[in-house]
Amino acid sequence: MHSLSNIYKAFYESNDSIDFSNFKDFLELYNSKNPRSEGTFDMSLLMTYKNDPAFVERQLLNIILKYNNIPVELEYMNLYIYKMSVESVSSEDANGILMDELFAYTMLSFYLTVFSLANDYGTQNFDRCFKNFIVTLDLQGRRKKIGVHDRLDFDEMLCMPYNVLNLACDAYWCTLSFIIGHELYHLTHKNIKPSLEDEEKADRFGYHILIHMIELQKDKQIPKDFQVFSENLYLSPIIFLEYFRLLEKFQQLCNGEDQRSSAFSPEHRKRLILELYYEDIPETFNTEEGNDLLNNCLDAIDMLEEQLIIKFNNGKLDFIINKH
Repeated sequence: MHSLSNIYKAFYESNDSIDFSNFKDFLELYNSKNPRSEGTFDMSLLMTYKNDPAFVERQLLNIILKYNNIPVELEYMNLYIYKMSVESVSSEDANGILMDELFAYTMLSFYLTVFSLANDYGTQNFDRCFKNFIVTLDLQGRRKKIGVHDRLDFDEMLCMPYNVLNLACDAYWCTLSFIIGHELYHLTHKNIKPSLEDEEKADRFGYHILIHMIELQKDKQIPKDFQVFSENLYLSPIIFLEYFRLLEKFQQLCNGEDQRSSAFSPEHRKRLILELYYEDIPETFNTEEGNDLLNNCLDAIDMLEEQLIIKFNNGKLDFIINKH
């Protein structure tokens, strides 16, 4: 269910423009590439996502509220607002979390790119992944638009083994839970003047929620349809923060000058999460697989970053950067 909803998100450009044909083409290609795959995509669920693309996110939010005993009523909103952001919004009688579709799409596209490359370092797949990586930085990150560089290449990139595809999708849900937890902190600890300390506390709160959800799944307390909290994904938010670190670097390259990061930079947030990892991960967790998974993803990200610098210095990205 969760893989289906995530892969489907990779094919719709906004709530106003949903086309099943691209998704069906992908399924045909995937089945031809993985004829013995144990995983299946339930096509009957497609209508659910067409009618309500935020269906799973709202259910996930309710589960987080329930299992973490957070007594707040709020609405989950998913809109294409061109801001690459997730925000908590509130008034005297209402609370909500607003996620820009661009943010969700970009985060998912980045995870799929990284996991695809970590699974297959071959020349053809590296080329596909690098092109999509540039699109996440330029079109999505810098220009604030949803899109991919080439649909057929994107389809091929997604034809990774089903277990790897599931890991990429579960990493998305784990990271989203961390982000939701961050915003829940702001909604339950309202300050007129947000500070660095508030943001750090919000990240701590979000990370505690993620670890708690993983513990609950280990204890078989999470409903079957939402068992996305794999024990080896406790460091998945770091992959998400790597995207924003690279986006900062890309924007600096495009602008031709160093830009000073904010105090609450991706690097600062990564250090905070690593501190929490050393302090708060339960002894019952088998961290070897999780650490290996993160290192594999970071190796793939390093390859993409290295190629980004090489191509930029050689002028190979000028036609992208100078687009209007």
